[in-house]
Amino acid sequence: MNEGAVQQVDEVVVTGTRIRHTDAVSANPITVVGAQALQVSNVQTIADVLSKLPVISHQGYGGATPAGQQTGTTGVDMRNLGPSRTLVLVDGRRYTPSISLLNIAVNVDTIPVSMIDRIEILRDGASPIYGSDAVAGVINIITKQHFNGAQIDADTGVSGRGDGATYHVSVTVGREFSAGNILANLSYVKKDGLTAQQRAYSANPVQGYIPNGSGGFTPYFGSIFSPGGTWLSQGVTFIGPTTSQYALLPETGYVETNNSSIVDPMETYAGTVHARYELSPQIKAFFDADYARDDTVSYGSAAEFFAGRSAKYPSAGNVPADNPYNLIGIPITNFYKSFDTVGDRYIPTRTTTWEAAVGLRGEFGDGYEWTASYKYGSSNSRSGFPNNLNVNHLVTAYDPILCAAAPTCAAAGAALDPFGPATITPAFANYIRQNDTVTNRYVQQIGGLSLTGRLAKLPAGPLSFALGGEIRRESGGTSYDDIILAGDSSLIDAKNTSGAYTSKEVYAELNAPLLKDVALAKSLTVDGAVRYSDYDLFGGSTTWKIGLNWAVNDDVRVRGGVGTAFRAPSIIDLYGGALNTFSTYADPCDPTKGRRSNPSVDAACLAQGLGSDFRQVNSKTLGLRTGSANLVPETADEANIGVVFTPRFAQGLAVAIDYFSIKLKNAISQPGTGIILSECYSNYSASNSACAGISRNAAGQISEILLPKENFGGVRTDGVDFSVQYAFEASRLGLGVGQFTASLDGAYLLNYKQQALTGGPFTQLRGYFAQDGSFGSYNVLRATGNLTYSRGDWRLDYKIRYIEGGKAFGFMPEAEPMSAARTPDVYYNDISLSYRRERYQITVGIENIADTQPPFIFGTQYDATAYDLMGRYFYLKFSAKY
Repeated sequence: MNEGAVQQVDEVVVTGTRIRHTDAVSANPITVVGAQALQVSNVQTIADVLSKLPVISHQGYGGATPAGQQTGTTGVDMRNLGPSRTLVLVDGRRYTPSISLLNIAVNVDTIPVSMIDRIEILRDGASPIYGSDAVAGVINIITKQHFNGAQIDADTGVSGRGDGATYHVSVTVGREFSAGNILANLSYVKKDGLTAQQRAYSANPVQGYIPNGSGGFTPYFGSIFSPGGTWLSQGVTFIGPTTSQYALLPETGYVETNNSSIVDPMETYAGTVHARYELSPQIKAFFDADYARDDTVSYGSAAEFFAGRSAKYPSAGNVPADNPYNLIGIPITNFYKSFDTVGDRYIPTRTTTWEAAVGLRGEFGDGYEWTASYKYGSSNSRSGFPNNLNVNHLVTAYDPILCAAAPTCAAAGAALDPFGPATITPAFANYIRQNDTVTNRYVQQIGGLSLTGRLAKLPAGPLSFALGGEIRRESGGTSYDDIILAGDSSLIDAKNTSGAYTSKEVYAELNAPLLKDVALAKSLTVDGAVRYSDYDLFGGSTTWKIGLNWAVNDDVRVRGGVGTAFRAPSIIDLYGGALNTFSTYADPCDPTKGRRSNPSVDAACLAQGLGSDFRQVNSKTLGLRTGSANLVPETADEANIGVVFTPRFAQGLAVAIDYFSIKLKNAISQPGTGIILSECYSNYSASNSACAGISRNAAGQISEILLPKENFGGVRTDGVDFSVQYAFEASRLGLGVGQFTASLDGAYLLNYKQQALTGGPFTQLRGYFAQDGSFGSYNVLRATGNLTYSRGDWRLDYKIRYIEGGKAFGFMPEAEPMSAARTPDVYYNDISLSYRRERYQITVGIENIADTQPPFIFGTQYDATAYDLMGRYFYLKFSAKY
């Protein structure tokens, strides 16, 4: 799937440059996935393709999503830097991203696999070439441009347990005529998904461990959010509407995730049209249009509630003393309850994305080419949130006096009984139930001009250039239903948001051949690129890159480069709507938490009227995650160097080794409650924005913390990518006719250091995974091996995928068994057999032959971003061309 031996080809533009070349080996490190590899693999979407490549970090994928984390988009993450720092192109142009409540990213699930000619993955930053977002790398999806006739593609699959079925069908039609061509595709994909109860590793999640007295640990299960209600202050769970109660023992915890998604079901409809028409021998017109509708559903547990979860109603969730079912006779505070009678929550999301591009391409003079284009793209998503709680109604239903004054509540009964499972009547369940809706919208417009050609003829070859300019406008926002806007929903406290920005950019690229066919230099080429971007919100930014491509001889080639990159804040970063989170925190003003011994912290607490006797009551508080208009672009310094071997003594062998280094600064991130508290109490003042975002109630308890996105900290990461490919005739092994192709691709992580605060220390995450799910798995080594045997109409493919195990970040041997300290190495084995005859092709295959299950991770149970959750999987594919 990578670069092969050098051969003469027609001039083409490869990812990472806008200049046409005839050299088949790129000066940039590129991984190529061809159409044939797609045809024999179990892929219905591009995410299925990319998730198996070592260079992809997997953390951007929504196809296998932990419960409650569905965003409605499936992005691509390279180098563990997140989908927002990987640029996705389609045919060399920015593709319209899909917007959702949590993020904005190109939803690669909406691009039909049957339309793909190849995928080029640039494993290097390319901001000077393509602009913002190309920090970790670039995914360029090259689609079919010429097609005559009709083709039908269909495939289906099912797991070894008879679930998780997938279906895909597409139709492609095209016609070539003397002055141009037209090509159209319709595609449909459906994936059934999985719930937690369908797999043993997720059916009963481990919540913690208890020392067993023999030097070992006994796991316990469940959650403090019980259907009966847990009075955390006294450590009891109510089992019915009587005085009977028992201590909350670990084995009695409520298992809340059985109906939650571990792989979200999805359904996608997509359509594509490409048209080309020759207006004259020198000018051609083009038109491209894409439409996709992506439906996903993420299933979760029942709504949970406790006092402090609502900013508008800080005491909501407490049960008043006069509630007729409160047999304790005092107000019950710190009460945690799962409202299973209301129904399990789920998030149906429909995302509609479309774009249209029109333009002209022309030629003049001695090889000069120009392009003028305009693209309009739009994305809209609508997410439903059924079975949440109306907090206003909950407060009313708990209080018999308020309930009697509200006709609908009074019709349901005297008051709601929260004590014990199944005590909430259907009438009260209907009264407190709230079905919420959130809508996101996004528009992207791009106009561009470009010119490429040759400036002069040098002794070693032509001096080539590319230059151009772009104007890009992006706008969008988030809208909420009236109950959310009123602050009465348990889902979120938020206001509608919207905004826009415009960038004007110019770029230039130069390719200069310095030497050719001399001692120690079959060829030596230097290329450079520079781009200036002017944003109406952030001002100007210049990025640059210098690269070297040195073919020592026919056997050895050295390539490398240094440069800068940047990422402008996205519409979601700037104007994204609010999202509630409920995080464990330590109040700096509580002397038992260890920070008040600092004189400046003590002075800050005293200034708020909090004496040394102050104690934190709740372990969690409400955090409000939002965008921020105060963000500035991220910047990065990048470097890479590599060597490619294509030895003449071993025809068909190609070896590539590339080192990369990325130093990201001003990283845009969503801070946690701990960071905001540190920012406030390390420099307390009324004007400190972090302090202004911390709200305390009348008792001094923190009731809400604003968590706007910030520029803080950075990332320093480097590593090595390697690729080995060898093609040879079967006769070399004495196996008669046929051909073998063997390949090995891998990504080795040398460092991944993350800085939480600007000026603070860097934390090494290489080889670690987070037990709390705050980050994914930074595996040291990921590798994929392929062996293909082809003979006539038959093709046999075997693939092995390897993921090195990791260590638990923050592992505590005094509280956890050693089995939770690390994950084992994982291997996946896949096999497929294809038969192709004239216009037809059929493929059968098995993925994960050994039915390898994801390794256990205490805290999150499993890592859905790095490991296969489905298990053994069988698939069948068919293609017919007419």
